[in-house]
Amino acid sequence: MRTMSAEMVKCRGCASEWPLGAHLVCHCPQCHQTFVDEQSATAHLIVNYGGRKPYVRCKTPEAANLVDAGRAYPCWRLRDAPPG
Repeated sequence: MRTMSAEMVKCRGCASEWPLGAHLVCHCPQCHQTFVDEQSATAHLIVNYGGRKPYVRCKTPEAANLVDAGRAYPCWRLRDAPPG
């Protein structure tokens, strides 16, 4: 059985927080949404490599085909991924 740490990680730019033991969680520093894993986080990004450096924009979770992961904290997962 996996246990979660009682300690929480907090974003300095917003009020989001998630358990320290949730090692795969990704938090976007641009839109401040939290995702269950890197694949979910990457799905919400629109990257344009047209200039000297990449220009990154964020999709809404709905536009990126993400759904609520059903965790104790706000978090998104891919619609086709197993819950949890």
